[in-house]
Amino acid sequence: MSTLYPGALDALADPAAADVLGTAAGGIGVAAVMTNLNDAVEAIETKLGTGSSTAISGTVLRGTGAGASAFGAITNADLPTAISGKTYDGLTITTTTGTLTLTNSKTLSVSNTLTFDGTDGTTFTFPSTTGTVVTLAATQTLTNKTLTAPVIASITNTSHITLTPGASSFVKIAALIDENTATSYQSNTVILTGWGRVDTPGSPAVFMSETVTFGITFSTTPFVVISATGGRSSTATPATAYTENVFATASSIGTTSFVATVQRGDATNLQASIQYAYQWVAIGQLN
Repeated sequence: MSTLYPGALDALADPAAADVLGTAAGGIGVAAVMTNLNDAVEAIETKLGTGSSTAISGTVLRGTGAGASAFGAITNADLPTAISGKTYDGLTITTTTGTLTLTNSKTLSVSNTLTFDGTDGTTFTFPSTTGTVVTLAATQTLTNKTLTAPVIASITNTSHITLTPGASSFVKIAALIDENTATSYQSNTVILTGWGRVDTPGSPAVFMSETVTFGITFSTTPFVVISATGGRSSTATPATAYTENVFATASSIGTTSFVATVQRGDATNLQASIQYAYQWVAIGQLN
């Protein structure tokens, strides 16, 4: 018989110790046994191919060409481009045609089960500092954030709400304006407050006035509310409070200033050498 290898494994009969050259061994002559062995060796050589190499740690016997082989390391070219249903060091990746790309020397660490969903082609840019992602439904406290043209339905807080704009900036609100029988909201409304004083000369005066400058230019003529807050002697040391029936009015109201006037309620003269104080509030548009 000839060798069955590599299609199948041979079951070669071994000669008995008492057999002599030329006698039958299992019904096969010694010449036939040697022929079968030669055929099997040649089949093995054909299977392994030619090429001189030595097995070392980390290498496998791999084909290097038609009828040639050598011991070498497995390279990327030896692996299939698509691997499905495999587990690597405990990690199982299930995908259809998705792509996971990591830049060189970068590490992706995931400590909990996550599901990402969204629109294809969407890019999320994270800040350069470590932080916590803000979500729509979670109750979170935000600090050091800048909101550009936000739409806020309502604000609920158990304490005061503080809005601090930058230098020379204002907090603008939409104020409800009641104009006789109609009401409307006036956006870009700002509120200014201030105080001042007028000093009467050494002799009594009917009234005292001065121009108050807002420091900004309103887009329209603002509402100005003014009231007198009292007076004190400007000659006494220390200054002493002085009370009399006085009131303050605002006139010549413009977009940049108004005139504040202090006078007595009974139309008599103001006292001499008295400092009369007043305070005011201006509300108007600043576009």
